[in-house]
Amino acid sequence: MRGVFDSWEEKLTHLKDKLQEDMDSIKADLNTKTYRLEDKLENLEKALNTQTDRLEDKLESLQREAEARANRFEDKLESAKNRLEDKLTSGDFRKPDELVSCTGEVKQASLAGDVAAINDGLSLLGIEIRKQRLMLEEQDNLAQAVKNLTRIYGGLECESGKDMAREFYQNLTSLYTNLEETFYELSSNVSASAREMSVERASPYSLTAGLGFQSSMAQLLTPKTCFKGMAFSASLASSAYSVMQPGAVSGVPVPILCDRITDGGGWVVIQRRVSGDVNFYRGWADYKLGFGSLDGDFWLGNDNIHALTSQGDFELRVDLRFKGKSGFASYGSFSMGSEASRFALHVSHSSGTAGDSLTDHNGLPFSTYDRDNDNVASNCAVTYVGAWWYGSCHASNLNGQWGAGDNRGPRWGAFSGAEPVSYSEMKVRRVIGAV
Repeated sequence: MRGVFDSWEEKLTHLKDKLQEDMDSIKADLNTKTYRLEDKLENLEKALNTQTDRLEDKLESLQREAEARANRFEDKLESAKNRLEDKLTSGDFRKPDELVSCTGEVKQASLAGDVAAINDGLSLLGIEIRKQRLMLEEQDNLAQAVKNLTRIYGGLECESGKDMAREFYQNLTSLYTNLEETFYELSSNVSASAREMSVERASPYSLTAGLGFQSSMAQLLTPKTCFKGMAFSASLASSAYSVMQPGAVSGVPVPILCDRITDGGGWVVIQRRVSGDVNFYRGWADYKLGFGSLDGDFWLGNDNIHALTSQGDFELRVDLRFKGKSGFASYGSFSMGSEASRFALHVSHSSGTAGDSLTDHNGLPFSTYDRDNDNVASNCAVTYVGAWWYGSCHASNLNGQWGAGDNRGPRWGAFSGAEPVSYSEMKVRRVIGAV
C-alpha cells in the first residue's frame, strides 16, 4: 500500500509542479501582452496628439489665410475709395461741360453732397468688412451695405460712378467666394482628420477620440444663422437641418428651422408637412402666430413671415413629393404683407420641375375659416378645409386637409392635380442683389 501512496504522491507533486509552471507561463504571457497593450495605447495617444497638433496647425494656417484675404480686400476697398474721391473732386472732373454731359445740368453743391454721402457709405462698408472677416453667416448685413452704397452711386447718374459700383460688387463677390472656399477647406480638413483618427486604427480608443473630436469641431464650425452659401459646412453636420434660436434671423423672434443643404443652403422653412400629425384647419389667430413643431409639421406664423420677408428681397422654394416622385417650384421674388393688408401674397418669376401653382394667387389676401377674404360668395377655406391665399378658389392648397382628395388636401395643381401631395416644404432665402 505504501508504494501505491508514494506513486500517487509523486504524480500529485508532478501535477502540482506542472500546474505551477503553466501558471507562471500564463502570468508571464499576460504580463507581456499587458505591456504590449500599454505600448499600443501609448502609441495611439501619441498618434492622436500628433493628428491634433497637425489639425491645429491647419486651422491656424487657414485662419491666417482668411485674415490675409480680408486685409487684401480692405486695401482694394481703400484704393477704390481714393480713386473715386480723386475723380469726383478733381478740377478736371468738375468742369461745367463735363458735369453737363454727366448729369444733364451743373450741380456743384449736389456733387459735394454726393462725395460726402459716398465717403460715409464707404466707411460703413469698411466697418462691416472688418467686423465680419471670418463670420460668413453675417453676410446679410454686408449685402445690405452694398445695396445702400449702390443706391448712392445710382443717384450720381454718371458712368464712372456706376463703373465704381460694379467694381465694388465684383470685389465683394470675390470676398464671399474666398471666405466660402476657406471655410469649406477648413471643414474638409477637420472632417478628413477626424476620419483618419477614427478609421486608420479601428480601436475603440481611437474611434471614440476621433468621433469626439469631429463632433467638437462640427459644433465649433456650425454657423449660428441661416444664410445662402452655408452648404460648405454640411460635411460635418449630422443633419441637413438646424434649429436656430430666436434672433438667428433678423426680425423673427421665434426659433427657426434652417435647411443647410438644398441649393447651397440658407433656407428658412416657413411651412412643413411630412406626417399629417398637426391639424392645419385653424383660424386667423393661429395662422397669425404660428403653430406645430419644428421637428414635424408646422406653420411659422404670418406675423413672422411678414417680418422676415420685409427685411429685404427674398426668394421662395417649394419642395414636394407625390406618389414617390419629387419636384420643386422656385420663385425669384416672394414676400407677405402685414396684417393690415390681410397678409397679402407677393410672388413672381417662377421656375422648377413641379410647375407653377402659386402665381395665380399673387396679390391675394390670406383666408381662414373665420376670416373670409376670397373672391367668391362661399368661403374657400371652409369648402377646401384649409387656409391659403384663396381667390376663386385655388390652384394650390398646401395647408389643406392631410390626405384628402378632390382638391381639399394639400395639393399643388401643376404637380399633383386634384390629389394631395405626401410632403411639402415652403422655405425662403434672402437674395443677394447685384448691381
